[in-house]
Amino acid sequence: MLSPLDTLPHHLIVIVYRPPSQSTKCSDGQFLSDFSGFLKLLVVSSGKLLIVGDFNIHVDVAGNSTACKFLTLLDSFGLSQHIRGITHLDGHTLDLVISRISDNVVCECMVSALIEDHFAIHTLIRAHRPVRPQKRITYRELDRIDADCFMSDLLSLSLFTDPSDDLNILLEQYNADLSLLLDKHAPERSKVITVRPANPWVSTDVLAIRRRCRASERRWRNRKKKGLALEIDRGIVRNLLKEKRHLLKKEKSSFLNEKIAEAEGKKSLFNIVDSFLLKKPGLKLPRHDSLPDLVSRFSDHFLKKVTDIRASLDDVASCSSATATADADVSSDVPSFSSFERVSRRAFSTLSAFVGETKQWMAENRIKFNDSKSDAIVVYSKTSRCKPADFPLAIGDASITPSDSVRNLGITIDKHLTMHLQINKTCRSVLFHLRRIARIRKFLSRSAAVQLVSALVLSHIDYGNSLLSGLPSSRLEPIKKVLYAAARVVTGARRRDAMTPHLRELH
Repeated sequence: MLSPLDTLPHHLIVIVYRPPSQSTKCSDGQFLSDFSGFLKLLVVSSGKLLIVGDFNIHVDVAGNSTACKFLTLLDSFGLSQHIRGITHLDGHTLDLVISRISDNVVCECMVSALIEDHFAIHTLIRAHRPVRPQKRITYRELDRIDADCFMSDLLSLSLFTDPSDDLNILLEQYNADLSLLLDKHAPERSKVITVRPANPWVSTDVLAIRRRCRASERRWRNRKKKGLALEIDRGIVRNLLKEKRHLLKKEKSSFLNEKIAEAEGKKSLFNIVDSFLLKKPGLKLPRHDSLPDLVSRFSDHFLKKVTDIRASLDDVASCSSATATADADVSSDVPSFSSFERVSRRAFSTLSAFVGETKQWMAENRIKFNDSKSDAIVVYSKTSRCKPADFPLAIGDASITPSDSVRNLGITIDKHLTMHLQINKTCRSVLFHLRRIARIRKFLSRSAAVQLVSALVLSHIDYGNSLLSGLPSSRLEPIKKVLYAAARVVTGARRRDAMTPHLRELH
């Protein structure tokens, strides 16, 4: 049973109950398929998402195939499971709390008292509205100055009655007298204000309709307090508010579509969506007392780093040149190419020699080789009966232990070449952008929506997709669902509509 519970401000809470598979005709595979389709509809919804309930899946058992598929499914949709501990009397984790990784909505989850055969779970979430920053400003009420008194006091200043003949003294006299006069008639005041983001789509028409709305609402409330309110006053307020909503939507749509049409490149489109969603990440700098001193420290650090790298490259190049001269007639013991029937210590030694030659060539051409940042991976079949030994790979002064996965040019390759890590990473990134586009879709024309989806969504799917060739269709199912979600955002198709015709239309 999958049911949205309620919508708090910017929050969507979903309660899930899945009966044990033994008591229903729904198999584990059928549930995962249905739940995947349900998530496809939820992940692009606006607001923060929270999924809770009894899933009857032993996610605490590492070797449970259903649990592994379930957690992989959550990861591909950018979701995280927060419960760590036993939630059932039989000693398994069945009750789960799930949220988007990017939402950061769950503060803490605690498993407490036993209620029948399940333990109660207390979850603390961030449900408050974001706190707007505040700052203190100073101002003068210049519009309240009495012009006659101000003119009288101005003419009585020593600047006019007894001006100095010295230019410097006259300048000081001018500044001092006018400052005293201003402090007398419009003393400096201070107050704390809330910093609100600027809305670039606000036009003079929007400001005018806002003033009319406020005036009509004040008039209606004042008459209501006196018991003289009429239904026509309330109707006027409603009509003005409706007119304001229509005008705001029109201005937002016009502004956003115009900016998207003028945008050049993916980065520009990303910044446009950011500005429209009022996402303005602040500049995070280290703690400092003086900004110029911090800039100087940054400059000194990187200048020293470049100088040290150049010095080390010069030393390595000179040593390599001397060694090459002394061993000019000695043939290298390292073959140009080697193949191995199985991974052995000799294979790692030969690979280390290859890396050593590469490192020497890079040093001679003044290219820095980072020993500690190097990585290695041993690829083998997942169904292999014997796992290859993970011998350390010697690279310079570092000893590199083979990893389960490595990254190269943004592509994540796992040790079994299943590409599930790359697929999940792609889906998370795509759903992040798709959710942002869905939030502003009502203001977009169809062509603008297609442009955003092509630049921010399809570009991620297309990057490195040749590496996915030959994978089974079940492995590519997450990407297929993401494409369906993208088509649904663009076309506005309903949840039960067939997506194949829409995909053909978009192509």
